[in-house]
Amino acid sequence: MNDGTLDRERLTVIAARADAATSGPWTPMLEGRDHSSGSSCIRTSTGGIEFDGASDADIEFMAHAREDVPYLISELRRLAEMLKPVRQGDHAGLLVRHYSRVRLLVDKYSKEGVGIGAFGYVIEIYADNKYEVEFSDETGATVAQLVLDGPEISLVL
Repeated sequence: MNDGTLDRERLTVIAARADAATSGPWTPMLEGRDHSSGSSCIRTSTGGIEFDGASDADIEFMAHAREDVPYLISELRRLAEMLKPVRQGDHAGLLVRHYSRVRLLVDKYSKEGVGIGAFGYVIEIYADNKYEVEFSDETGATVAQLVLDGPEISLVL
């Protein structure tokens, strides 16, 4: 299921393919660089993989993908966990800091000159998931300075 930031089902399928492949590391063996005769290939823990028509760059890419893909999967999962509180409206975690850029999600501050979708910067962080945010116009002049609840803003990454 796609949660809007990470397609977890697709990531699970990619991880299964990576897990099923021959274990690493894989080493590109390029003719002229790593050996003087024969064709370029990828050396694995169980032997070699030869490719007809693959360029040296293709072989380098495929060989390094054996370690790069699992690393990227773990990074995506780690970052998705970090973003979970933000997606759930709890901004009290490590992500919102002083001077974080945020977007207003509600349309109840028009009297103050700030509409839904406006960008501002967090200038103070309070207890109970509250943030003081300064909104400015295109010249940098302050339009409004508001104390907002966490669910009223979203972090702009």
